[in-house]
Amino acid sequence: MRIDIHSHTAPAKYLEAIRRDPKSMGCHIEKDDQGHEAIVQDNGRSTRVRANLIDPELRLRQMAAEQVDVIVESLLPPLLPLWAPTSIGVRVCQVVNDAVAEDAARYPGRMVGMGIVPFQDVGEAVLELDRIVEQHRMRSVLVPASHTGKNLDEPEFFPFFERAQEHGVLIFIHPHEVAAADPAEEIRAGQFNRQPAGDDHRAGEPDLRRRARAAAGTENLLRPWRRLFAVDSRPLAPRPQKPARSAGGYQPADLRISGPHVFRYLRL
Repeated sequence: MRIDIHSHTAPAKYLEAIRRDPKSMGCHIEKDDQGHEAIVQDNGRSTRVRANLIDPELRLRQMAAEQVDVIVESLLPPLLPLWAPTSIGVRVCQVVNDAVAEDAARYPGRMVGMGIVPFQDVGEAVLELDRIVEQHRMRSVLVPASHTGKNLDEPEFFPFFERAQEHGVLIFIHPHEVAAADPAEEIRAGQFNRQPAGDDHRAGEPDLRRRARAAAGTENLLRPWRRLFAVDSRPLAPRPQKPARSAGGYQPADLRISGPHVFRYLRL
């Protein structure tokens, strides 16, 4: 079985909620001269929404063309409401999780929902985790690699991971922002061990991944709860050449997760 655990979406019902009440969602929708829509958050960030992010049937056709059997769906990370006040973060997470769960229920065996939580308030994050597990039977959740300059090994985040362990939920750590530590500054500046230009463009990546994980706090975090996590450890710096996309724009993520526990947590 070939599974893409790193598939992102912007569900149609999420966009409907934004159009209906942009204030409560912390964003609005703008359209350019060519008719392309973008979600503009109240913090000024604009994210264009492609057709395959909205239409699950289009994504399923594209994944079939790439010989992917199952996609695990989560919100496109630039749209995560981590910057927002807690009330907006809770609202967005509830709308998105309900929409993702509904899409997954329409395509059993082909699509699995991955939740998001309002990580700006750990108590609210625990409540939303409880809700998506109990109401939607979700078995995975996406969290950022750090939040507001804090790494995930801060004790304030431990209650969330403890509750995830109680539920048997897989946690997918996704790069979002890098905590403001010296290794992170070096990563942003591209000052890591690489071979001279002209050599294999992958040279130096193991060191970059190691330092990115250290900056994100996952090295220590994975010890007490190591079997709960899947980590996107791809390099934070762009590669000179990007993998080719299919004609429809679908690209299975360059992510490999080892261990049968992933399949157990996702109930696959």
